Amino acid sequence: MSDSQNDSETNPNLVAEQQSSKKSGSWFRTLVMLFTLGIVLLLGGVIALWAMGGTEMEFVATQKIKASSQDVFQTLTDPDLVIKWVTGVTKIEDVGTVKDGRVGAKARVTIEIDGTTIVVDDEVTKYQKNREVELEMISESFDSKNRFLLTPNFERKEDGDVTEVAQTYRVKFSGLTRVFAPFMKGAIEKQIKSDLKRLKQLVETGKIDNEDSATAENE
Repeated sequence: MSDSQNDSETNPNLVAEQQSSKKSGSWFRTLVMLFTLGIVLLLGGVIALWAMGGTEMEFVATQKIKASSQDVFQTLTDPDLVIKWVTGVTKIEDVGTVKDGRVGAKARVTIEIDGTTIVVDDEVTKYQKNREVELEMISESFDSKNRFLLTPNFERKEDGDVTEVAQTYRVKFSGLTRVFAPFMKGAIEKQIKSDLKRLKQLVETGKIDNEDSATAENE
């Protein structure tokens, strides 16, 4: 019998130390494995969000407005009025040679949301007066297309015409924003609907009550 075996049999403290050492090594290996697994899962989650955020999102919303299509289209396309009903837009600068917002017209739009400033270059890609307008918007964080289609005389009431505005918004995020894009769907959808209600209020009353417009019902 070896001396180490004799020591183990005659020294209970040595046996306890050996067992404790084995347990410590086992816990350390477990912690290393858990840490490694956490890193792998985190990277996997980021990669998955990156892939999801790179796909194009589409949002569709409609709003009926008690006004003629001419009045709606004017408020929809006049830069001075757009600033009033589109959330976050603070400045629209004409940078192209094509005027009156027709196909090919270009502008630089400044948007400020939650303390963050975004500069967007937009160009009119479709234009049919009092009927349809589509904007293509490009920034460092996203590319998008925003199309508005007006259906005049959608309803006729005793107090005048009703025009339906159908908005189709397609957006594809780029850069680091892609990781957060999947969490932004709800906020984007909410803002589109809110902006259309603000458009409705501005056309119908000539002003916007921010608090009421956020809760107005679609008529």
